[in-house]
Amino acid sequence: MHASGNGSSNSQRWLLPYADVVTLLFALFAYQYFAVSPGKSAPTATPGPPPVAAVVAPPAEKDTERELLEKQLGLALQDIDSKTVQVEKQERGVVVVLCDSPLLFKPGSSQLTPAGQQLLARFLPLMEHTRVKMRVEGHADNTPIHDAQYADNYYLSLGRAGSVARCLLDGGADPDRLGLMAYGERRPVASNDTQDGRARNRRVEILFQY
Repeated sequence: MHASGNGSSNSQRWLLPYADVVTLLFALFAYQYFAVSPGKSAPTATPGPPPVAAVVAPPAEKDTERELLEKQLGLALQDIDSKTVQVEKQERGVVVVLCDSPLLFKPGSSQLTPAGQQLLARFLPLMEHTRVKMRVEGHADNTPIHDAQYADNYYLSLGRAGSVARCLLDGGADPDRLGLMAYGERRPVASNDTQDGRARNRRVEILFQY
C-alpha cells in the first residue's frame, strides 16, 4: 500500500512538466511547418484603419486652401456690384452672399433670374476642383408675407435656397457635398427696423466649409 501511494505521487509530479513539453513540441512543429512548406506563410495580422489624425489636413494647409478659394471667388466676381454679391471670409469658411437684388430674384419670387443663373455659372468651375463641402442657406427679413405661394418667410427663404442649389447641381456640383438649409428670419445680419437692414437680411449664402 505504501509503495502504491508513492507511485501515484510520482506520476502527479510529472503532469505539469509533460504538459509543458507537449506545448513546446507543438510550437516547434508549427514553426518548422510554415518555414519549410512551399507556398505556406505564417499568418500575419491584418492592418487596421489608419488613425484619424493621419488623414486630417493640418490647420495651416486648410488656411491656405481657404485663402486661395477666397481669392479665386473674388476674381471671378470682381466686376459684380457688391450690392448684388459679396465674398466673405468667416470662421466657419468662405461665404458667397447673394444679396436681395432684382438681378437675382424678382420681389417675392424664389426663381433665379437668367442673370442670376449666369452669375452662379462664373464660379461653378471652382467647385469642380475643390473637395470641400458646400451648403446653401436661405434667409429673409421679418416682414409678414401675404402670398398664396408662400405661407411665411421661412418658405420663401427655402424656395430661394432651393433654386440656387438646383442651379449649382445642374452646373455640375457634387450632390454628395452640397447641403441645403433655410433659416427664414431667424438669423438677421442687420436691423429689420430700416429698409436697408431688411434688404440685407433677405439673402442667400453659399458656404464653403473648412
